[in-house]
This record gives sequence, C-alpha cells and structure tokens, in this order.
Amino acid sequence: MMTSEFVAVKEGWSVQHTLQFLRQAADQAETVTNLFLVAPGSVEGVIPLQSLVTAAPSARVDDLARREVIYAHTDTDQEEVARLMRDYDLAVMPVVDQAGVLKGIVTIDDVVDVIQEEATEDIYKGAAMEGSEVDYLRTSPVTLWRKRVFWLFALSLSEFLTVNVSNNYQNLVAQQAILSSFIAALIGTGGNTGSQSAVLIIRALSLGQLRGRDSWRVFFKEIGTGAMLGATLAALAFARVKLLYADTSDSIALTVALSILVIVMVANLIGALLPIAFFKLKIDPAVTSSPFIATVMDATGLLIYFNIAKLVLGL
Repeated sequence: MMTSEFVAVKEGWSVQHTLQFLRQAADQAETVTNLFLVAPGSVEGVIPLQSLVTAAPSARVDDLARREVIYAHTDTDQEEVARLMRDYDLAVMPVVDQAGVLKGIVTIDDVVDVIQEEATEDIYKGAAMEGSEVDYLRTSPVTLWRKRVFWLFALSLSEFLTVNVSNNYQNLVAQQAILSSFIAALIGTGGNTGSQSAVLIIRALSLGQLRGRDSWRVFFKEIGTGAMLGATLAALAFARVKLLYADTSDSIALTVALSILVIVMVANLIGALLPIAFFKLKIDPAVTSSPFIATVMDATGLLIYFNIAKLVLGL
C-alpha cells in the first residue's frame, strides 16, 4: 500500500528553489498535493502545494510547513492507516520507520481499495465464509464449495452439542411435552440477540470507537441493555403463551418468560464480549460471526431453558 515515490524538501530552501525542484521531481512522484519537509532522521512538517504556489518566491519553506504531522509506521496495520486517514481527513499520509525516518507515503486512492477489501473480508467472515475478491459469476462451484465447507462443517459438528443437551433432558420434556413447543422460539431469540450485539461491537472495534481496555464498560452497558431487552421480550412471551395456549398453567408461561429474560441477557453479553476477547487475542473479531454466535446460543439457550423449567415446575 505504501509508495516510495514522494517529494521531500529540505529546511532552508526558498519557495523559488522548491518550485524548480518540484518541476523536475513531479513526474516521478505519486502525488504532489503535499510536500514533506525533512531533516536528517525525521519528518519536520507537511507543505500543502497550495501554500507553496501562493507564497512569495523568497519565502522559506520552513515557514510554510504544518508542524503537526500525522503519520504511520512501516509496521502499522493497513486498517489502522485507513482509520487515521479517515479521522484526520487526510489525502496523503507519510510513513516512517521506528527511527522516524520518512520511508514513503500512503494516498487516499490506495486507502479506498483497502477499505473495500477489508469490508468484503468482514462480510464473508460475518457469514462464516472464507473471503474472496473474485467476481461471483466467474467463481466456479468448486471454489465456492471450498470457501464455505470448512465453517459449515465446523458449525455442524458443534450443533451436536445442542443435540446432546436436548437428549439429556428428554425425561423433562416427556413429563411436560408442552415445553418442546417453545424451544425453537427461545434459541432463535438468543441467536438473534447475540448476533445483533456482536455486529454492534465488531463495527465499533473496526471504527476505533472501542479498544480492548473498554471491556468492562461494554460489560455494564450490555448488562443494562440486555436486561431491558429481556424484560420486554419476556413480558411479550408471557402474554403470548397465555393467549395462544389458554389451557397452559401460569407456571409454564412463567418458565418461558424467565427463560427469555435470561437467554437474552446471556446472549447479549456473549455477543458483545466475544469480539472484544478475540480482539485482545489479535484475532479478527469478525470471526465471531452470526452463525457462530447462533450455534453457541443454541446449546446455551437449551441449558438455561431446561434448568429454569426444573426450578419453576419442580421437576
């Protein structure tokens, strides 16, 4: 993404001398919208071309330079470079090594390409797929199979955990067959809640609005949000059970309502904290995709539901 084709000028040069130099160097430069004032071992400032061409010929470039330089290091992640250029509204950003020596520049057209690539990659990961920049119509079915089969296989294996949980509570369901009627709605609600929460946090991380150190703030915020969402959905669930299943006892309706409350709160926390945990481990948070969260909540939701049923119904 970085190019070494840029224009650097030295302290003490006059505007007239700099313009003469620029005429000779412009053809070899990626862009001349900004010139960089350099001293041995460091970048001293940025000189906009507009300031240069409107200054007096005898003026010194030192007086035209903006001294507050926003720069990236050679080992800075390209997503971080894109974020910095967006936040500071930069068309060109200098890149320096660890010693502060100017090594190259990054231009906005390169950043646009990076943003598109990263967004595409995150979308694919959000659907539990390997990314691809190849045109869809030009991609063979075999290639599409290869990019999708691994995650689908892994997720299908993890679903056996859900099957095991369900099998362990067969006796409970046999005693209260009505409980099975609400399983799909409960685990579906958990998956949807967790996916919503994960998308919010992944987006905030990608925009630089959150850092790993913000995990406790996220925790308490999502506890409150999850409680409000859970209480709302629990009240609706209680009313729905009583309306649609008129002969059902209040205990069953209460079981479903309490399960919804706890499942939503847990799913909200899992969806929010998993991306942050992955971020701290230097793993792309987008890996905590909607299918992944939904799969986790299938087994977790069943455990919550059946254990609440045992407590409320005394089974």
